[in-house]
Amino acid sequence: MPIFLENQVWVEITYFEGRGAEQDPLFGVSNSLWSPLTTIDGKDYYGNMKAVKVGDFIIHLAKQKRSSKQFMLCGVSVAADEATIFDMPPNTHWGDEWRKKI
Repeated sequence: MPIFLENQVWVEITYFEGRGAEQDPLFGVSNSLWSPLTTIDGKDYYGNMKAVKVGDFIIHLAKQKRSSKQFMLCGVSVAADEATIFDMPPNTHWGDEWRKKI
């Protein structure tokens, strides 16, 4: 008999090398699921991220370097809140420095 979930299942895929946000406990893997609102050229690649809601399941996969082919399972979590839009801290890869590349 199939199992039907009322909640969505999300997979976070990230890497650690050269990122500032993972050093901040608020933005670390399994503490938050975050992405930019758009790509550098303005595309809505991350638009589905706005659909995260309370109770959704998140599988966290990461690799040490962007060039690595192997991901490791870092954890599984349940969303404690719905998606919100906020400004990333300026000392992160996705903060002010990233937006200057536009």
